[in-house]
Amino acid sequence: MSTQRRVRELDSLPLAVGKAEISDSNKGGKRKTKEEEEMERFVRSTKGALEKLHRENENLRANSASNQKYMDVVRENKTLKQALADRDRQIVTLGDKLNSYKDQVEKKAKIDEKCRSLERQLKGEIEKTKTLQVLIFVVCVYKCVCACVCVYVCVSVCGLFLCAVSLLCHARLTVTRTSAQGRNRKK
Repeated sequence: MSTQRRVRELDSLPLAVGKAEISDSNKGGKRKTKEEEEMERFVRSTKGALEKLHRENENLRANSASNQKYMDVVRENKTLKQALADRDRQIVTLGDKLNSYKDQVEKKAKIDEKCRSLERQLKGEIEKTKTLQVLIFVVCVYKCVCACVCVYVCVSVCGLFLCAVSLLCHARLTVTRTSAQGRNRKK
């Protein structure tokens, strides 16, 4: 029961506490009847109850200011509980975001490792390509040297100038064709 409601109830009571005296109509030495004695006891007990209610009413009025403070504290407590619940929801949301970011970081790390692996493979392939280019160059030079030797032999032995020119032209065509094929393979 709230304090303010109790104060209102006590104020609305029709009985007023006062110093009402029981009239002594029996002072002439007459004996009181049993019924009169019961009524006097009832009046005394009612008077005590009214005084008790009056004291309680006064206490409630005096404590109504502290009850107001209590209600303010209760309201503030409710507000703080709501704020705490909001913070808890924010913490859960931020935790979910954090887990999402952790997953993304792990995926990025895997992708980075795969990129490094592919870069190593690419460097190996580039080295192989360079090696093949050197071999192609060596083969071309070898063919060219062989063709020149043939031309020299033909010219010196046969003395045929035309034979030397045709072999030399054939060697140049072979070298040109071989280097063109090597470039096409790279593409």
